[in-house]
Amino acid sequence: MKTQWIVVASALVACGLAVGCASLGDSYVWKRPCATDAQREADKQACLAQSAGIADPSGTTGVEYAQDLFRECMEGRGWQRVPAGTSLACE
Repeated sequence: MKTQWIVVASALVACGLAVGCASLGDSYVWKRPCATDAQREADKQACLAQSAGIADPSGTTGVEYAQDLFRECMEGRGWQRVPAGTSLACE
């Protein structure tokens, strides 16, 4: 029963994180020089999983904490949150 609760809580944190990130709208996107959409999606999924796994599954830390973990993970992988029209040079 406790394991099921942890799985459900982790899923809720990930969902809240995804909704929180989506609520930022299309005005900002994650970009990295020379990266493909597939690389961005793979890193995004990995960071979502990592953030949900680290965030407190009891729900006491809140979605904001998971969002910070997600942002730090993406930035740690070289991604930048920039306005949608921004072009990053590929060197």
